[in-house]
Amino acid sequence: MKNNFFEDLSQRGLIYQKTEGISKVFDKKTTFYLGIDLTSDSLHLGHLLGLVILKRAIKYKHFPIVLVASGTTMIGDPSGKDKERPILPREIIEQNKKKITIQIKNILGIDNFLILDNYNWLKNLKVLEFLREVGKFIPINTMLEKEAVKTRMQKEEGISFAEFSYQLLQAYDFLYLFKNYNCLVQIGGSDQWGNIVQGIELIRKKTNNQAYGFSFPLIVDPKTGKKFGKTESGKTIWLDRTKTPPFEFYQFFINISDELAPTLIRFFSLKDLKDLDLHKPFVDKILFEKNGKIYKRTPEVIDVWFDSGAMPFAQYHYPFENKDTFDTEFFPADFICEGIDQTRGWFYSLLAISTFIKGT
Repeated sequence: MKNNFFEDLSQRGLIYQKTEGISKVFDKKTTFYLGIDLTSDSLHLGHLLGLVILKRAIKYKHFPIVLVASGTTMIGDPSGKDKERPILPREIIEQNKKKITIQIKNILGIDNFLILDNYNWLKNLKVLEFLREVGKFIPINTMLEKEAVKTRMQKEEGISFAEFSYQLLQAYDFLYLFKNYNCLVQIGGSDQWGNIVQGIELIRKKTNNQAYGFSFPLIVDPKTGKKFGKTESGKTIWLDRTKTPPFEFYQFFINISDELAPTLIRFFSLKDLKDLDLHKPFVDKILFEKNGKIYKRTPEVIDVWFDSGAMPFAQYHYPFENKDTFDTEFFPADFICEGIDQTRGWFYSLLAISTFIKGT
């Protein structure tokens, strides 16, 4: 029976890059992985999208592996960084791993996925063995083509051999998981695509088998051009409530631009796409009878009439009745008051209707 997981992601706009034939791989139960470095003691909002994709995969009966990569965290991923990452002590990385593992389980649950640490196999590698078994199969020109490498090489500081070699280690992770866990697919943000392809190529050359990958888009606010997950002042939005309090987390989403809201709903909601239109599935079905006639919504009537913001007008049947009374006694009001959860629905639609009808 066909599994619609990949089709669902495509319709939500969550497939940015992909390898050929990957949609058929997800027609049946598939093991795949997402890697997370442990450079902080908490995940941030940027990590949440990948974990929501994993949660959606579990819903479709696939089996995700979350790689809490303490091994490669010791080296540092140059992707998206203008300068060398600081070297973290091993004990700090272990502390980060414990906290982040708890966060992952809070999001994904306790069953139907696996958490692994690449330190468990990378720590046993010997230099000569690694260069012979991995380095021989990855051309240096493909490593130099990676955008993060090219950007860093243009700077005076350059890039260290350690961070330059990061993509070799990530490729080896994919090979290890492919051999030992039958992991056929790696996923990641679009900034990880070069690393994903390196792993796919290493598997092909070493095993003569096909592996797959896809990336999801990094979210950028179309209004500000800024990467999603930070405040206007550049403050990171963390998933740890002690680092980003719940109200501040909530307020961040309230303050996002309207242009970005539909994208975020598609990306983060676990509801079926057909259920994401929060208005029409309910309002369009409303029928009522009066004086022997059946009444229904007229499509040409603006939807905001059915929003709470229409109530000051609708309760007086304005402008069809009580027009003089409403214009002289009730509009405009001295003030309006509503619960914080109604701010956007009430105030925005009230403003829209006022402008539409009154021209003010």
